[in-house]
Amino acid sequence: TTSLTINGGDEDDSIDLDGLDIQFSANLTVDSKAGDDEISLDILPASVNDLSLTAPQIDINTAIVNTTGNQTYTGTIVDMPIFIEFKTTEAAKDITFKGVVDDNLADVTFDVTGNIYAEDSFTVDKFILNEGTWEQSIAEIPLTLLPAFSADDFILNGGTFKRFVDGLGTTISPYKLVDVYGLQGIDSPSADLLDKHYVLNNNIDAATPSAWNDGDGFDPIGGDFELLESFLPFTGTFNGENAPDDVF
Repeated sequence: TTSLTINGGDEDDSIDLDGLDIQFSANLTVDSKAGDDEISLDILPASVNDLSLTAPQIDINTAIVNTTGNQTYTGTIVDMPIFIEFKTTEAAKDITFKGVVDDNLADVTFDVTGNIYAEDSFTVDKFILNEGTWEQSIAEIPLTLLPAFSADDFILNGGTFKRFVDGLGTTISPYKLVDVYGLQGIDSPSADLLDKHYVLNNNIDAATPSAWNDGDGFDPIGGDFELLESFLPFTGTFNGENAPDDVF
């Protein structure tokens, strides 16, 4: 078979699939009943076959999806656990969301060794990037239009967050910024974006970040100058296109 379905019971239960070895791409559906349920998916696909999940419906409180291969989500995801963590453990393995992700109650964490591609709109309550590179750029995926992105709380603990309508980050082809998420991404903990070049493509609404970083708000680009051990200066260029002072 190419499909695996797991159904939890009516009582509070825990489903542990530690060491499950899937030798080919498979459709995985996890449907646990309401309660204080937790599921840990430690899925080890064969080295030449990556795991593919199609429109997973996971109705539980906490989940960890951990693979040694790539993860590809081709369907619309509207019902995730309240807390879900996506992980890859082997080097340079990616996660790709090809469909819409729309769950404004979910806290989503990424610990990824490669890239995270979101090819359609992505809406969650809390977005946490611990490791990996979030790629949401027309030029680099590529895409025809930049998909929407929304998170009430937005935390970059590690990795790189790239969200641009166009550009390659060079003086000739600067990254085009369209929203405050891409702006915050300049200060990604990897520091990979601090020497790149940017142009403001439109006005940016900066009201949303007041709740970011667990209430601390927007993290200053380059860090806090008074905390020299964490200060990494911005050495690229930023073209505001004659934006008024109150754009940010």
